[in-house]
Amino acid sequence: MIPDKVKHIYYRGFLKSCNYSCSYCPFAKRPVNKKELEKDKEALARFVSWVSEQKNILSIMFVPYGEALLHSYYIKAFALLSKMDNVTAISCQTNLSIIPEKFIDQLNEENADLDKVNLWATFH
Repeated sequence: MIPDKVKHIYYRGFLKSCNYSCSYCPFAKRPVNKKELEKDKEALARFVSWVSEQKNILSIMFVPYGEALLHSYYIKAFALLSKMDNVTAISCQTNLSIIPEKFIDQLNEENADLDKVNLWATFH
């Protein structure tokens, strides 16, 4: 449960690529752009650094225009954020194209605090 005095942050980086081809989605089957990914990775690193400096208690939800959990740098950021004392919850919107067990294994490899990890899955 998230305490009442928590600041909720919704983070959307520069990611705009997805591996699904839903007819209603503007990001469907949009090819991965290396420049876009590098820009997104750098922005996410700055965000994680910023969070680490905050005094407020935070709950963070990634809401990308695409599928973030396909990228290892999001999983590493997820794990880093989960270990911060000022972060009570870390979530991500996902199409669940990942293998959940593999995702958990990757988080465990990074010593993530799984009690803080949440996924918002959109079923396709």
